[in-house]
Amino acid sequence: MILFTRNYVDPDQLTKLVAGIHAERSPPLIVAVDQEGAGYNALSGFSRLPPARLIGHAFDQDPKGGLELARRTGWLMASELRSHGVDISFAPVVDLDYGVNEAIAPVLSTSVLTS
Repeated sequence: MILFTRNYVDPDQLTKLVAGIHAERSPPLIVAVDQEGAGYNALSGFSRLPPARLIGHAFDQDPKGGLELARRTGWLMASELRSHGVDISFAPVVDLDYGVNEAIAPVLSTSVLTS
């Protein structure tokens, strides 16, 4: 089952909704979201994550730093979702940015992950 922001009001309600879905059958249904954390696919009540474009730019400037930013971003997204019972996020693994797709968000600050 995939959930969207229109399916809940706040993270506490999301937790209850996911628990209810899991309780409906055994084995439990898998609950997924499309949480990218930046721009149009940001679930309300969760951390705003840097867009994939920023992670790519960080890697271009400093491969070690870019990999660390990708690791921290993935960890934060996964830990927040798992704390609410969500099983899977359909966030992209890679965005290929050729400068022609507005869905790939503009570069934002990484301060949320570097503090």
